[in-house]
Amino acid sequence: TTGNFTITSGSVTAPSGTLYIGGDYKNSSGSFADNSGTVIFNGAAQTLSGTMNTASTDFANVQFTGSGNKTFSANASTTALTVSAGTLIVSGRLLTVGGTFTQNSVLTTDGTSRLYFSGSGNIAGTLTNGSALGNVEILASRTLSNNASTTNLAITSGTLTASVLIYIYGSFTNSGTLSPGTGTVYLTAVGGSQSIPSETYNNLTLLNTSGTDTATGALTVNGTLTTTSGGILDMGTFQLLGTVTPTNNGTITTANTTNPAIPASKDWSGTTGTVIFAASSGGQSIPAGTFKTLTLSNTSGTQTAVGALSVSTALNTTSGGTLDMSTFQLSGAFTPANNGTITTANTTNPAIPA
Repeated sequence: TTGNFTITSGSVTAPSGTLYIGGDYKNSSGSFADNSGTVIFNGAAQTLSGTMNTASTDFANVQFTGSGNKTFSANASTTALTVSAGTLIVSGRLLTVGGTFTQNSVLTTDGTSRLYFSGSGNIAGTLTNGSALGNVEILASRTLSNNASTTNLAITSGTLTASVLIYIYGSFTNSGTLSPGTGTVYLTAVGGSQSIPSETYNNLTLLNTSGTDTATGALTVNGTLTTTSGGILDMGTFQLLGTVTPTNNGTITTANTTNPAIPASKDWSGTTGTVIFAASSGGQSIPAGTFKTLTLSNTSGTQTAVGALSVSTALNTTSGGTLDMSTFQLSGAFTPANNGTITTANTTNPAIPA
């Protein structure tokens, strides 16, 4: 047990059991051999400074059990990290956690801090609101055990297993794998833009009310897909797949020419929902479905129904483009703005609304 713990030079080997530090910790220019032991910071306000992020200066297991602020004033690395009391402040710092991360008190981050999760173990505890994780990079397979909020989230490698709610306020990049279980991913930017990486999602909720969320690859959604009034989900040329249940209160636009570009036999209406088939030339298939507002942007080619279409509010076609209903019925109480051509070989009475 110590008060302040300062390494000015030389080498210190920690006990293999527990080292209690009640004051500040500083490693100016020496080495700290963690000996696979546990360091418990049990004082009130404490500052950790100096070199703490190399193989000869990092920690094995760290616990913060005392009240007050625990401030990292330099970058640091540890295996397991537990915050039981007080406020852990990592603002402006890079903190690498190679083992289990348990946050049961308060965590403070900022726009320049970053939490790197390497190794293995759960990421657990209070990880939202005032204890949001901030910028996070996943470097190995990890499990989120509790709901979490991030600014930027990067899955660089490994699998992030998350049967929880994940709120992403900034960028989301994924070169690893997201295993969503029964969880929900929220893209929370209400303006501007966010990119949606190609992945399989359970529930995907887009909260944008004035900007565009853009798919960077094919998206598979096997739970709910929710868009917000005023916001746009732009699929670009990528396919939207899955056993999705949509609540489309915003706009979904697709220029994908696969059949189907979006899942068939779904209700895409929502309260104010619009679906835009945005290929301006060539062919595009329109799957069977129920729509509120359906807009066809083709100016020189044919968009072909591959099933019956029901439209409740508005059907918009574009000059030079053709909507070919083939033998399928077009129904609904919509108001047409037919600036192009609609052709039908359906023999039902009526083939199109009377």
